[in-house]
Amino acid sequence: MTTGIVAVATIGNRDLQVDGKSADQWAKASPEGIAHPLGSCAAMGRTIQEDWAGYASRLSIPILDPFLTYVRGFVDHHQGKLTHLVLVVTNQPQSVEAAMRAKDTYSTGKVLEKWLRENRSLSGTNLTTLVVSANPTRPDDVAGSLAETLAIGKWGFLREADHVLLSITGGVPALNYALFLTLYFEVARDRLHCLHVNEATRQAVPNNYISRLQGVARRERIRALVDLYDFSAIQRELAPLRDTTWATLAAYGQQRLNFDFTAAAFSLSQALRTVPPAVRPTVEAWQGELTELVAEDTQPRNKSIALMRELLANMWIKLERGEWVDFLGRLYRLLEESLKVYVGDALGATLTFDRKTRNYPDYLAKAKARPQALEWFESQKATLGQGLRWEELNTFVGERWLEFFGGQGNPDESAKARRLQEVVARLRPLTELRNQSIMAHGFKPVSKEDLQAVPTYWSDTLALLDLHLPEGDSGLEASIAKGWKDLGNLILEGVKP
Repeated sequence: MTTGIVAVATIGNRDLQVDGKSADQWAKASPEGIAHPLGSCAAMGRTIQEDWAGYASRLSIPILDPFLTYVRGFVDHHQGKLTHLVLVVTNQPQSVEAAMRAKDTYSTGKVLEKWLRENRSLSGTNLTTLVVSANPTRPDDVAGSLAETLAIGKWGFLREADHVLLSITGGVPALNYALFLTLYFEVARDRLHCLHVNEATRQAVPNNYISRLQGVARRERIRALVDLYDFSAIQRELAPLRDTTWATLAAYGQQRLNFDFTAAAFSLSQALRTVPPAVRPTVEAWQGELTELVAEDTQPRNKSIALMRELLANMWIKLERGEWVDFLGRLYRLLEESLKVYVGDALGATLTFDRKTRNYPDYLAKAKARPQALEWFESQKATLGQGLRWEELNTFVGERWLEFFGGQGNPDESAKARRLQEVVARLRPLTELRNQSIMAHGFKPVSKEDLQAVPTYWSDTLALLDLHLPEGDSGLEASIAKGWKDLGNLILEGVKP
């Protein structure tokens, strides 16, 4: 299918010249007090139309010609077709004072239209004029006039074109400004290409208006995505940019949220090659946070604590996004890990998982060294059922260990066990709701109000990790939120409009 291309040019005082002079130049050459027949745009247009044979060979278009040369090159490059050439002219009402109407370009537009048909190869191109009836020095009035005009069906080709090339060198600046914004926001968006003609070199060159507007729009979209910590969408927004630094950091954010810590660490190493020096310490600090998560020799307890921090950060973001059911899914996993850490601490066991036997060998050994505990577990089968197997360290068994140590452990063990028991008990309505939701065995909906029915749900969620941290390790929530806020703000600051 052929690429359809439309060219649009605003027409001003310098676009049509006779013997190399514009209307203003002819006016200055005329004796004071005597109106020259070529001394205004309106007068020049009428004069030429009345004596076409005498003027046709004396005409030149110093702004339009470079623009049309660029257009032809653009058409060839895209193997397209120039379907329309639109000349934007002004024609103010009779109620406007004569001095203002003398600057109107309607009549010069008619001259240009005829001259272009006779002197430029525009076969197959629909040549037309777009008339602005408002005061061209008032952008708001022009924008209103353009909106009314472009709403007419005959201008539908502007919306259908694959590319719209706009020259805004000629014409009144306010008109150019209004036309550019109208075509960009109301008609063509990213299909618009804005050009400026250098009148000294007679060359048309693209300007950066579109890219700047696109940059501003992109930054605002990213700002909204940063508020949601949607790093996957941020990465897609940044992918087209030449500077890959910020897209790489967005990829790191999404990979870390997905618990793909190896990929996240690799992304950080890539980003460190190009980040500004002022940003390096922050990125290196994130690398340090990932160390315990990716290193093979990390102690099991340290890895569990690090994973719980990641879970809490993930859950905090789920709350920020309003993804309540996902929050509950992660809450259950956090509870499971918290109980595992507690049992390991209470038994003095190193909880290294053996994939071959699918258990924790040191846990089994340390539990067997406590016959009183095993007797207690055996006694619980009468009420909890024969399916109670202390050998399988899961959430259910972890809660039973809490009961045991809460009643029969040493004072320190008992106090910590009871605190954790209280937290687990307060969170139980939410873990049960999780079991009834799509995260487990049902389809029950989950709302913000369901979470708020447990007033302490967030502080208790934090406590699942906080109880395992050393005394004085405070500010858990702030530290969790800070890293993600810093990442979002860093990307936002790095992406300039």
